[in-house]
Amino acid sequence: MKEIGVADIVSVSDRKHGGEGNISALAESIGKYGLIQPVVVKYTGDTRYRLVAGRRRLAAVQHLGWDTIPAIVLGKDVDDDTAGAIALAENVNRFDMHPLDEAAHFKKLHRSGMTVEEIARYYDRSVPGIYHRIRLDNLMDELKGLFLDNKMNLTTASVLSGLDPEHQEQFYQRFGKNSVINQYKVNDFFWNSQKNRLGFDLDEGCRTCTSRTYHKGNELFFEYNSFDDVCFDSDCFRAKWAAKIVEAVKQARDEYDGDQEVKPVLALDTSLSKYFDKQDRVTIGGADFSFLDSGEFCEARLNGKETEGYPSGFYAWHVARFCQYEISVRLEYFIKNKDEEEVQDERRKFGIVNDIIGVPESQGAETEAALHKKYEREYKLAQAVQHEVLKKTIQRNADPAPDPERDSRFIKVFLDRYFPCVDSANRKDIYLSYTGEEWTGSYETLSTLPAARLCVLWTALSIHDYDVPDLSDFNRLEEYFEENLFTKFTGLSLDGFKSLYRETLDELVRKARNADGSDDEDFEDHEE
Repeated sequence: MKEIGVADIVSVSDRKHGGEGNISALAESIGKYGLIQPVVVKYTGDTRYRLVAGRRRLAAVQHLGWDTIPAIVLGKDVDDDTAGAIALAENVNRFDMHPLDEAAHFKKLHRSGMTVEEIARYYDRSVPGIYHRIRLDNLMDELKGLFLDNKMNLTTASVLSGLDPEHQEQFYQRFGKNSVINQYKVNDFFWNSQKNRLGFDLDEGCRTCTSRTYHKGNELFFEYNSFDDVCFDSDCFRAKWAAKIVEAVKQARDEYDGDQEVKPVLALDTSLSKYFDKQDRVTIGGADFSFLDSGEFCEARLNGKETEGYPSGFYAWHVARFCQYEISVRLEYFIKNKDEEEVQDERRKFGIVNDIIGVPESQGAETEAALHKKYEREYKLAQAVQHEVLKKTIQRNADPAPDPERDSRFIKVFLDRYFPCVDSANRKDIYLSYTGEEWTGSYETLSTLPAARLCVLWTALSIHDYDVPDLSDFNRLEEYFEENLFTKFTGLSLDGFKSLYRETLDELVRKARNADGSDDEDFEDHEE
């Protein structure tokens, strides 16, 4: 260390965004206590020095009018990269170093050959932290301006830097004129703009790839925990997903020990077909596979049944996505899509609805078409009515007011049933309705309920959609109505049940027609 002339030091700052800080306060401190830490300079020849570290200290002693300053002098053998690293090492942890300046410095080091891991170790930062800092440099200039003007914080800036230029521009046009950028709006915008989501590493290369957001495991911002990582390299992302699908199909073929003849055809779900959008064939295990034309063929949905009675078709591999990031491969039987005549036959099966709720003959065909489009099969409509009827009656009986007749009926039903499991989602909702508390797996709340109320709860938990008479039962209810579990539970008369059933069926028919764009202004009210 040596004393050198203040006038002999040339200070050239490559800091674009950070301010000087309070130089007057620093000068006052140095004047009172002296300069505790010397500046760092590099000798350039002819008694001249270039400042490496200590820009604010130099400015402070200039403010004090000092002629010389203590300095550590680097020799000519120290190259510019090393000098830059020394400068950055001193500045990155100072409060006045703006994150955008850090981003530029870290990016420069990365481009010069240092790995992100090396940078993280050198500056005692986390690897995700370095990735996020470097990515800040990807912000469009307008968003950098909002960051510099304190209209958004570091967390917001880091989130937005994970968007592609197109979505950054969309965000700026939408929110750039706001005085303050709302964090919740940022999160919502980012979530809806995410593409190429990485719920897991597609291969080993993804772990250290710089073309990803590194949201997961990030110690800097807890807000990132709700976001999946995003890959910025779409071509690489598609190729790796395609490879994952190919491997899953290959494994399924290798493990298949059946005797069915399987065509070399892949039926891809829509969410997966995009990974093969630039090719019409793919090789798997030495076999050349084509892709199924979903407009011409569809699954027969055998559900394990034999193909007897089905139109002529073929077996092929159906590839689907489940749990968002997992691949399911199963063998399915495919047939040609139905022609118009077959569709009309299926529509006519909904004619029973016209009889039950009295749909005017002039609106019968239109109603059948709307129901076929909404439910496909009449049994699905029947299930929907059963579900709605059951839901209505359960809610009607949720009133905690004493009702001796109802409570007596529930106690009798309760004694005939086993205690059911509460863990399924729809059972938890019933439990909440009847007790006012969330199901936690504990029966403590039940012990405080009156016996009659306990029976009410468990009866509601015991009954199912299929206990409600369906469409096919409607015209023969008299035969068994009084012995039906649902009937015992609700206490409805035959006429009362038919009225409720018609009301619910009518509501679903109207919803189906509305969804199909049908005009309901002339859809007449029906007689009970």
